[in-house]
Parts: sequence; C-alpha cells; structure tokens
Amino acid sequence: MANLFCRHLSNSYRFTQQNGQLEYSPCCITDLKQIVHTKEQLLEAQRTITIETEKNPEKHCALCLSIERAQYRNFSRRQRALPFIPADAVDSVPYSLEIQIDASCNAACTTCGPHYSTLWQKQLNQYQGKTYEIQTQDHYDRLPELIDFSHLAEIRFFGGEPFFGSRHLQVLSYVPDPSQVELLYSTNGSIKPTEEEFEFLRKFKKIRLVFSIDDIGDRFTYVRWPLKWSTVESNIIYFANNLPNAEIKIHSTVNPMTLWYVPELESWVTSLIEQQNINIREHSLNPCYGLWGIEGTPPGLRNDILARYSDDHSIVKILNEFKEIPGKFKSLETNMNQLDSQRDQNWKECFSDVVKYFK
Repeated sequence: MANLFCRHLSNSYRFTQQNGQLEYSPCCITDLKQIVHTKEQLLEAQRTITIETEKNPEKHCALCLSIERAQYRNFSRRQRALPFIPADAVDSVPYSLEIQIDASCNAACTTCGPHYSTLWQKQLNQYQGKTYEIQTQDHYDRLPELIDFSHLAEIRFFGGEPFFGSRHLQVLSYVPDPSQVELLYSTNGSIKPTEEEFEFLRKFKKIRLVFSIDDIGDRFTYVRWPLKWSTVESNIIYFANNLPNAEIKIHSTVNPMTLWYVPELESWVTSLIEQQNINIREHSLNPCYGLWGIEGTPPGLRNDILARYSDDHSIVKILNEFKEIPGKFKSLETNMNQLDSQRDQNWKECFSDVVKYFK
C-alpha cells in the first residue's frame, strides 16, 4: 500500500540531473537523492530513501512540515499527495512523475542560478570567467526504461523553461491514454507554444499551468531578466483562452525586494479574473531561498511589512516563519550592484520604495 506518511515516498518519482547523471528523489522537497542507472537501482534507492525519511521526517521533509505549521499555503506537497495517490496503491507503482532534467532556459532570474538555467551559465562564463559547460544531456529517452507510464495520473514539468524546446512532447508520447493523465508545467510564461503543441496538449485530462510571477512591470523584468512583462502577460491570457482543459495558477516567490509590492501583484491577479474573465485557480505566495532569501529582508522593511499586512496574510506568516539573518541584506545589495553592472539595470530605480531600508 502507499506510504501513509507521504504518498510520494512509495508512488512518486522525481528525476533531476546532477553532473550529467540522472538523479532520483521522491519529490522536490526532500534533501535525499540518489544517482540511478537502472530500474533495479531506482527501486533500491526508493526503499533506502523511504527508510531514511521515516527515521527523521523533520530533517528530510522540513519544507512541507514548515508549510503545514505556518499555513502560508493551502496545503503542502505531502498533504496534496495523500488524497491524490490511493491508499491501496501498490508500492513502487508510479502515479506521479516529476521531471527537471533539462536546464535549457531563456531567462537568468536573480533568484535562480546556473544549475537550472543555460542563460545563467552563459552569463557567468561571460562576466565572471567561469567554466560552466552548457548542459545539453537531457535523459528523456531513458525514462520509459525506468518507470511504467501506464499507471501515471500526473506528469509535472519543471526546468529550465519546459516550453523552451519541444522535448516535453517526447515524454508525453510515452503516455498510452492521455485522457487519464493530468499535466503540470511550471513556466515563466515567456514562450507561447505552437498550435500543433496546443492540439497535442488538449488531449490530456487537465493541464495545470503554474506561472512564475514574482512581481509586475519593470520589477518583474528585473527579477526574471531579460523577460518582458507585456509578453508574459499577453501569453497568460492566450494560454487561458486556447486551452479549455487548463487550470491557471500564479506562483509568486517573494523576496526582500518584492515584499512591499505584493498588493500591486494581488491587484493584477484580480484584474485577470474580473477584466479578462480568467479563472485563476490559485495565487500562492512562497518564500524565496538562498542569496535572495526572505531571511535577508532588512530589519526596518521587515517591521514595516508586518505592520502593513493583517496577521492572517501569507506575507506575515512567511516572515514569522523565516526569521531574519542579521546583515544578510548587505550581501543582497552587493549582488544587485553586480547584476546592474552586467545587465544595464538599476535596482534603486526599479525598487525605489525600499531603497531607504538598505542605508
């Protein structure tokens, strides 16, 4: 039967790429991963990771448990999997497949890095003298050797940018009955698929389009450089009008520079619903990690944000869950100054309302 703590442990497969090799984990939350070459190795990795997770879920499932504790989202990945994968599912039978094996991307987002973006790799090679080798090995043809596609209920595509190329269609061609499978694409919204691609996508049961929108206007372009806001906004509307089986979601990863502007972002989402008649299934606010992590919010800005929002707002819950790391905002400022010199941008003009908090 499916694992009672988290269905992902027994019936979900996530594949990423590490130094050109295929890496397995049950989901994107856990820190436990293993390189796999054969189906036998994959099944053994699943058993090993399940045992380790059950020994210490607080360590290996920290993000899901944090979301459930702070409640800044409706549910965690673990909670979603519990009803999605039947309790009587046979161990190791794939119900969910998540793919993030191709770093090809047309953006170098400030909150991302070279592991998930070929444009980031090119940027670092150009400006910092790095020697990143652009990843082209994608392993898509190995997937049907490792798992059985006939039981899948969902396939989730991450990138890079999954619509930057057509390799996702190769994966979909392995599905014997598209009408029984839901798809999820985590996309930056900058690329509009061809009509042939749309026609293929319409065969599937449902398509959950999760657009990564951290802010609007010029602030969007700063964070999601060099994408253009007008293009992304029009593409979202086009997707909604041309995929009748689509479910639109807006995923916003908030960072110290965008916290202040969340009301403008929320107003834009409302305008899509009321003026464009688009059914936005969900707008989720999520904390950023790493150099642009929420812990680097300057103290004064943090205090003013907490005073600006109601206690039940997701932003307040996120700030209360992720405590300040003293002085981290100085590293963020250094990073923005460096990016400005390379990208002909000006963070002080773009985020003019929060500049005073960095003094």
